[in-house]
Amino acid sequence: MSTQPAAQSLTASCTQCGGNVPLTLAGPEPTCQYCGNTDPIEPSVRGRVQTMRARLAQRAARQRQLTGELVSSVGHVNFASVSILITCWLLFGGMAFGFAVYGHEVDFLTFVQGPSELAGEWWVLFGLAVGLPASLGLWGLSMFRLRGLSAEALPLAPAYPGAPPRCRCCGADLPDGTALRRCLYCQADNMVAGERYRKSELDLDRALDRIAKGFERSLEARVNAAGTTATTSAMLPILLLLVAPVGGLIAGVTMPQLWPVAGGFAVFGVLGLLLPFARSVPKIEPLSCVTLDTKLSVGGSTQQVNAQLFLPVQGQPRRVYSVIGDEWRSFEKTMYVKSEAEGDPIVVHRLEAGGQPFDAAEQPRLERVELWLPGGSTSEGVRVEQVHLLRHGKGGFRLWQGDPPAVGAAPTWTANRMKDGPVIYFP
Repeated sequence: MSTQPAAQSLTASCTQCGGNVPLTLAGPEPTCQYCGNTDPIEPSVRGRVQTMRARLAQRAARQRQLTGELVSSVGHVNFASVSILITCWLLFGGMAFGFAVYGHEVDFLTFVQGPSELAGEWWVLFGLAVGLPASLGLWGLSMFRLRGLSAEALPLAPAYPGAPPRCRCCGADLPDGTALRRCLYCQADNMVAGERYRKSELDLDRALDRIAKGFERSLEARVNAAGTTATTSAMLPILLLLVAPVGGLIAGVTMPQLWPVAGGFAVFGVLGLLLPFARSVPKIEPLSCVTLDTKLSVGGSTQQVNAQLFLPVQGQPRRVYSVIGDEWRSFEKTMYVKSEAEGDPIVVHRLEAGGQPFDAAEQPRLERVELWLPGGSTSEGVRVEQVHLLRHGKGGFRLWQGDPPAVGAAPTWTANRMKDGPVIYFP
């Protein structure tokens, strides 16, 4: 690993020998590794560290943990916001453009004083010239912010060359493991990507300030704020259609001297669209081909796929639910789902024993599917069982093992989709 200045790793100087003392906001109090001083931090720094320790302890650990949905939001373009943006501009922007261009003949480069409807058309076209690049620029800024937030999940640099990376929220050494590591002291998730660490701070006070921001406001809250910016960019054409005509009718004059302002917004729009490409995102290898006995990293811990459920989907590749967790019969499971189509998103479920009993009215929707378990005599080394499935809710389902269920029979398992499911990927 590369050597970095001490303050970049959140260290203080020992009051007795001057050696570097790594600071942590969780775990045991630090001691000087050079002289053995058990109180190596000067009082002003120690007081601030103790205050931050108390504040960190008051925050829920969940706010410092990453979910699959959060990683996806940070690492990829939000296609829902893109769709809304395009739809709003095609519909409302198109209406405004038609109103401005196909109404009265207006010279958009010269000053006109009345009639008011002509001025209104000029202001609509000017609003389009400003609003479209402003909308694109805001959307680009939101994507730039989302990609930048991925860096917030990176750990702190090691305290010294050869040491493990340190937790982004408390500064404690991270355990050995995969690309996603959970701090043993404060339970924060860190994305370990080679020798990529959080931005360095040469000043200790600034380094402590940056650490505080990391646990005072969760990554989820900052992702939501970036999403709000994207939504605002999509709503601009609607506001334009409502405000510009009214403003033009009230003003009653055109102002061609404002066209350089539109030019400035055009530059802003181009720069906003280019900004997201200036930031790279830590890469976590996606799931591609998972079979029984495959080891996966689930929320920072390594677990094994011990069952797979194959569901037919009409007109589409079949969906594969891979079950990971403890022993299959323990019912304490996490499931993820992917289809055999490339790029299908990962959806995480919680699998639990029991559930709502079978009702006679549900008989037409009952499906028979395959459950693959290890230890069979087939060429793939698996044992295939037939189970009966009934879909419910948004992506959930109930399963009955063996023969078709009788009326009133409780399901063997119930799977419900988890919005805040853990990050799952190859170690």
